[in-house]
Amino acid sequence: MKNRVTWIIALALAALVLADFLFVEPHHAIYLWDHVSGFYAVIGVVACIVVVLSSKALGAVWLQRPEDPDNDL
Repeated sequence: MKNRVTWIIALALAALVLADFLFVEPHHAIYLWDHVSGFYAVIGVVACIVVVLSSKALGAVWLQRPEDPDNDL
C-alpha cells in the first residue's frame, strides 16, 4: 500500500512538472527559481508531505492516549 501511494505521488508530481513545462508561458522572472520548470509543483508536494508528517507527529504527542482497559470513559 505504501509503495503504491509513493508511486501515485511521484506520477502526480511528474504530471505537474510536465504541465508546467508545456502549458505555462514564460514570463519575466523576478527570482532565480522562477526559471526552474516545475519548481512550485515540487515545493507544493514537499510542503504537503511536511504538513502531513508533522500533524501525525503532533497528534501522537498531544492527542493520543495509551490504551487502558481499566479506564473506560
